[in-house]
Amino acid sequence: TEEALLLRYVERSKFLISLRRFSEAADTCREAIELFAGRAGDPLAGIILTAAYNNLGDIAFYNCTTTRNYDFSDYEKAASYFSTASEWSPACQCVIRGYICPVGSPAEEGEFEKAIAAIGAFIPYTVCSLNGGYYGLDSLAKTEYAWFRGDLAQVETYARQAVYQAREKNQWEIEAWALFFLLRINLYAGNRAELRELIKQLDALLAISEYFNRYAVNNVIMGWFYAQLGAAERVGPWLKNDYYELDFDDRSGASFQTLVKAKCCFAVKRYTATLHILNTPPEETARSPDRHAPFLLGRLEQNLLRAAALIRRSAEDTETSAAEALRCLEEAWRMAAPNGLDMPFIELGEEMRILAGRALRDKNCAIPRDWLEEIRGKASAYRKRLLKIYQGPEYSPKPREAPSLSWRETEVLRTLSLGWSREQIAEKMALSVNTVKAEIRSIYAKLGAVNRVDAVRIALELNIFSR
Repeated sequence: TEEALLLRYVERSKFLISLRRFSEAADTCREAIELFAGRAGDPLAGIILTAAYNNLGDIAFYNCTTTRNYDFSDYEKAASYFSTASEWSPACQCVIRGYICPVGSPAEEGEFEKAIAAIGAFIPYTVCSLNGGYYGLDSLAKTEYAWFRGDLAQVETYARQAVYQAREKNQWEIEAWALFFLLRINLYAGNRAELRELIKQLDALLAISEYFNRYAVNNVIMGWFYAQLGAAERVGPWLKNDYYELDFDDRSGASFQTLVKAKCCFAVKRYTATLHILNTPPEETARSPDRHAPFLLGRLEQNLLRAAALIRRSAEDTETSAAEALRCLEEAWRMAAPNGLDMPFIELGEEMRILAGRALRDKNCAIPRDWLEEIRGKASAYRKRLLKIYQGPEYSPKPREAPSLSWRETEVLRTLSLGWSREQIAEKMALSVNTVKAEIRSIYAKLGAVNRVDAVRIALELNIFSR
């Protein structure tokens, strides 16, 4: 039947792509093409062939990081069959995972420009065969590249163009990420009024019920924003947990969501948790590391956050963490230098000032001293602008009140801080182990903690033990 054929070839290949089983998906698409290519004028054949070639285009797009092959001509073939696809007009939302330019690491000379040009070349065809799909993605890719290079005037131009194009074709996720880059440049410039307006526009996207990914994307974007600003109390609890809770997959491997989760832990000074998140790949990537080489930009930002967490932890772990932090900084610099990708270093703010100072004192550091001095100055100035915004009425932190703990909960918490096991606590306090477990769960809930270390840290911040 027609429905069975669509399920077998169209839906199955799309499902396999979502599972990152690209080889099987491509085989399904090619089987469909072989069976239906000779059925000229058949509306069902037109649907299946359009979908098959679009899916092959998606596979090529997802894999170009590793193949370095930017031939997306299958999208053009899909458009050529679309006219025979009866009344089929699929709604297509372009799904963005935080990094747009599909460039692997290390990036070859001119690879960013090559990738962006290839994206721009296929969009007219996807707009036809995917009901506006990907419209504005080339402008968004240009925005991203301009941002990482620090060309703020071009970021403004390309991002607003992406917003306009996305709204024209209902590509809401492209609009959301374009607004995110506008958020970043206005955060960099310290434009408080413009930031308020951009946040309103991002919130307005939450009212679009057809935009199925809206809450996850908004959480991640605003999580990044508040973590960057230092307003960690405004970040959703799930983003501050030191475990994986992936609400959507990530075709870039170096997940932006992973970066944001780590960034949120960093914002509340949980440096070990930050490193845990950055050093633990998602399950799918761990099982099949060859399927997705991380995008260069994702690797760059994660490496810099790793360096920042290590240099902060070095106060507790002496020279070991400091040496590793400089190694991560050098690696990030080598990734960024060929294409002048300086902005991620500047966005580190105070951490970049500390890292640069440490690197300047290290005679073996390979990073040019003049570059370190320049970036340190820009990062310090950026941090001062962040502080001015954070101290404004919109984001200024409200003093956190200590929760009301019972005498027994306080005593259990005190013994937890001493490293006692649940069995030892039960014996000391003449309680059953199950009662101790219940008390610990209650303590975690009241403090908003996720584990023992987190609970003790919060208790120390709120001076609970001194009462």
